[in-house]
Order: sequence, then structure tokens, then C-alpha cells
Amino acid sequence: MKLFNSEANNRKIKAFNEAQAKGEYRPYLSASFMSAGTRSIFKCPKTGRDILLLSQTEKHGYINLIYQPNVIEIKEQYALDLQITLEICEREGWVHPRDHETGELKVCTTDLLVIVSDENGRQARLAYSFKYQVNLDEDWRTAQKLKLEEFYWDRFDITFDLVERMHISKMKAYNLINLSAWYQHSLADHLIDRFVRVFLTQVKITPLAALTKILSDAGNVLEITTRQANALFANCVLRLKIKLDLSRKLEYHQPVPLL
Repeated sequence: MKLFNSEANNRKIKAFNEAQAKGEYRPYLSASFMSAGTRSIFKCPKTGRDILLLSQTEKHGYINLIYQPNVIEIKEQYALDLQITLEICEREGWVHPRDHETGELKVCTTDLLVIVSDENGRQARLAYSFKYQVNLDEDWRTAQKLKLEEFYWDRFDITFDLVERMHISKMKAYNLINLSAWYQHSLADHLIDRFVRVFLTQVKITPLAALTKILSDAGNVLEITTRQANALFANCVLRLKIKLDLSRKLEYHQPVPLL
């Protein structure tokens, strides 16, 4: 079968690159490409951008990463340069991903490209592929495609990792998703810091009190409503100012699960 690059590919690549040049980001794959049963489309509370993910595994991976203090942005379904992936496949003697019926070349994508920053403001990128579960010894084609991604990112000195479902805390993701409903990007640092001091003082005074009681008491000290206390609490947890054990369900009628 003769492989070929389509005009449709060229148009999508051009749109992807033009958005990047403008400082915008649009995933290479569109919602119409994704299976309605597995895809996840949601607005990222931290960046405000609509996020398109192929699976719940990707969503849980995304939500576990986005609130890390050093993470600036995450780009999903990131298109790989077709010429480079073709060169790698030719070098390794592999058949490039293509449409099995027509021979049309497929543009490869990486699930998540994570942009991080160190304490000096220096940025770096990390690439991730998410799979529910994969046996690389038996599924040789999947192993080959993952190796293609690894070789691609190695050209740019970027670490590439495979993350399977078993390595992601599903409960932590659920807790973070629930707390995300309260996220406020522009919340002042002095409000956060003051709440942390009062909240931890209340926990120290009554360590076995339910979280709802601690929030109520903290609200009384700060002279704010319980709703405002809940919002501040969620933002403190998401910013890792209050560190909780989120590997189990966060129950408001239970004592605060501080780490």
C-alpha cells in the first residue's frame, strides 16, 4: 500500500502551528474525532481553557498534574512533526501510523505535554502517554508507537513517560475535581495565608472535630460565611497550602485528614 499525506492533514497542521505562533493552544485532535463514550471535555479551572481528553485515565492524570505548584500549563493531544516521525520510522524500519484502508498518513500526537517551571523561572517540558493497561511484550504495535514517541521527544531532550491507570490515584483525582468547583485563580495570597493559620490552629485545638466544624469555627474567627470558608479551604488544598491525604474520599463529617 502506498502511503500519502492528505491535504486535510496539511490544513490541520497549519491551523495547529498558527495557533501556537499566536500564543494560543488548540489540541490537534477535535472532539468529533473522539469516542463519545470515553472522551472528556471540561473547562480547566486553573487555566480557563476547554480541555479535550481521550479518556477518563487522561482526565485523572491531567487533574493530578495541573495543581502541582511547578506546572504552568498542560497541552493535550499535542501534534508531533510529521517529517520527524516519518524519519524515525524509516530509520527503524517501521510502518508509520496510517489509515489501513486508504494509506493516508496519520499525524501522531502525545496525550499530555506538561510545561513546568523551576524556582528560578526556567521552563522545561515533560511528555506523557496514558494507557488504561498495556502489555508491551504482547502488543508489539502499541510498544512500537510508544517507542516512536520516546525517540521523537528525545530529539528535543524532553523526557517521555508511559502512565498506566494503576499508577494514577483515582480517588485523589475525584477529590481534586470536587474541590476544583471552588477554585479562584486570582485569590489574594494574604487571604490564603491567613486562612491557613486560622484553620490549622482550629485543627490543633480540636483535632478530632469534623471538617465541617473546623470550617465553621475558622469562619467565625475570620468573620466570614461558611461558604467563604469552604472556598478558602478548597483553594488552600489545591495550592498545597493545606496538605491532606487525598488517597481516600474527603468526608466533611470526618476529622481533617492532614498529612
